[in-house]
Amino acid sequence: MFFDEANTSEAISTIKEIMIDRSVDGEPIHEKCSLQFIAAVNPYRQHSTEMIKRLESAGLGYYIQSNESLDKIGSIPLRRLVYRVNPMPLSMFPLIWDFGNVTDRNEVRYIAQMIESQTKIKADQQQKQTLVALLSRSQALMRMQKDECSFVSLRDVERTLEVYSWVESIKGILFPNIKELLPKAIPPVTDFQIQCLLSLSITYYVRLDSSRENYSSEICKLLGFDVRKNNVLKSVFRAAQDVILKEVKLDETIAKNEALVENTMMMCVCIQLRIPLFLVGKPGSSKSLSKSVVNDIMQGKKSDSEIFRNHFKEIQMFTYQCSPISTSESILGIFRQCQKFQENKDLNEYTTVVVLDEIGLAEDSKKLPLKILHPLLEDGCVD
Repeated sequence: MFFDEANTSEAISTIKEIMIDRSVDGEPIHEKCSLQFIAAVNPYRQHSTEMIKRLESAGLGYYIQSNESLDKIGSIPLRRLVYRVNPMPLSMFPLIWDFGNVTDRNEVRYIAQMIESQTKIKADQQQKQTLVALLSRSQALMRMQKDECSFVSLRDVERTLEVYSWVESIKGILFPNIKELLPKAIPPVTDFQIQCLLSLSITYYVRLDSSRENYSSEICKLLGFDVRKNNVLKSVFRAAQDVILKEVKLDETIAKNEALVENTMMMCVCIQLRIPLFLVGKPGSSKSLSKSVVNDIMQGKKSDSEIFRNHFKEIQMFTYQCSPISTSESILGIFRQCQKFQENKDLNEYTTVVVLDEIGLAEDSKKLPLKILHPLLEDGCVD
């Protein structure tokens, strides 16, 4: 039996009783029971002072200041921890085994193996080696960040490869339009380079703030571009956004600002590939507008756009308004509603979308309702 994230639950004392005392509710576990118990725990690590200030200014789960929170370990608020964990019983300490971090060398091997195992990736050996270099460098650059962008894992590599395969499937209609919209100063760009730049932009580039230029320069160097003359990654990504937004009919009074274009692009791609997406921004940053735009354009065969009619799914959005009194049961209920709505439908052509509005408010609930999101976002289903 595997207890995942054991120390994030208040039931850690019960898990200790099972694993250490070998009993359940005071009743000893039978000696001949062959059941073995393993638990995974999150590390106890504090955010830096700069990180705490950044999170509080963003408002995501920080409507109550961390020093005013009642959830604490000793005198340290849980909000100041990278992982919201509870104290481990002292009797469990001798059993803790620290796996440490994956070394850079091993990570490169893992990435290479993941690329080789992806049958949908159509690339020669040299292109695969370039892809390994791009992904390993992206992981390293993200870990150098001093904010929440520094938290990366092999899941990010997996998502990048998923986006890469999807871009491959629509490049016939997407790439000619991108090349047509690129500035004349940009040097010739191959299909493989566009595919890499788009995949990395969607997975890594958009998560960055002030470090976008540095990331773009490092990636473009690996692809052989002269970074002193042009920002090819930014130009290719913006051209792809313009291709998507060109299919949308907007009112003349709506400006196609950078936030709207980027939010719309990311929502379309993530919905299509069932990748969880968090839009973080202050009021007026086009979050709600981009949601309305995406809901209007992603109508499958009924869409007015040829690209969306033939290459994107039809969607149905369900919105849940989060609040400090939200519960895990109410959040689970909206997922169940979506799951029931898409029963007996072709999931290659249709999908439901859960929109958790003002999700930061739910983080203030003492019942920790957002814990339920872990299996839902990981597995993509309720049951």
